[in-house]
Order: sequence, then structure tokens, then C-alpha cells
Amino acid sequence: MEVYYDESLAVKTHGGSEGIYTTVKNLTDIKLKVDNKEVDVTFLEDEGYQSTFKTGFVATIEANGYLNNSDPGQKIINDTQFKRLDEAIVDFKYTLTSGTSVTGSATVSGLENSGGTDMVPLKFTLKINGKPTLTTASV
Repeated sequence: MEVYYDESLAVKTHGGSEGIYTTVKNLTDIKLKVDNKEVDVTFLEDEGYQSTFKTGFVATIEANGYLNNSDPGQKIINDTQFKRLDEAIVDFKYTLTSGTSVTGSATVSGLENSGGTDMVPLKFTLKINGKPTLTTASV
């Protein structure tokens, strides 16, 4: 299957071998999303105008593609389907087009893979746990 982007997602079993990631193949769309957690406050000294403070982040990776039962990366994701707690967590490495990588652990959420025998859709979200590590690409 042709890939139309330079970004990639690789996973390993949570707590698995150090540094050994397996690329998740047959993805047609992956995106890293970082949403702000914000608090809005109003100060009387500003004559009642609102100020906003960013207090935190919610980071997720959303992925869509096609099921490939022989792909080891997809197997790691699919093995979490009926798991909970630590068993539903994977370690991930998301590499951006610039070469910068984001690594950490995430809970597999919203896993869907159904609908026939040919080109079965695959959809899942990785909800990143805690602060991920950002490694800037070397120039």
C-alpha cells in the first residue's frame, strides 16, 4: 500500500525490550494532536476582562488504515483489544516529517477493526500517558 506522508508510528509492548520498536504498517492517516487544558479567569483590575492560562496538555495519536493480520505492529495494537489497565498500554515512537520523534507510553483506545474480509478498516487512538519525550532531529 502506498504511503502519502513521511510520518510514522512504531510501537512495542509496554515495558518490552529497550529500544526495539515495530512500525505499524498499512496506516493511511496518522496524526499527533496536542490539545490545551486551559483555565479562564477574570480580574477586577482588568475591568472584568478575561485572561486565559494554559495549565496542561492532552496528547493523542489518531490512526486510520487497513487491517493486516500479519503485521507485527498491528498485532501489538490488536492484542490490547480485550485488555485493561497496564495490559492496554503500549510504548510508542511517533516520527514527524522533520525527523523529530515523540516517545512515551499510551493507552490504546477506541480500537475498531471490522467490516468484511477485504480492505478491513482499522482505527484506533493512542492516549498518551504523562509527558512524552521529544527528541529533535539532528541537522
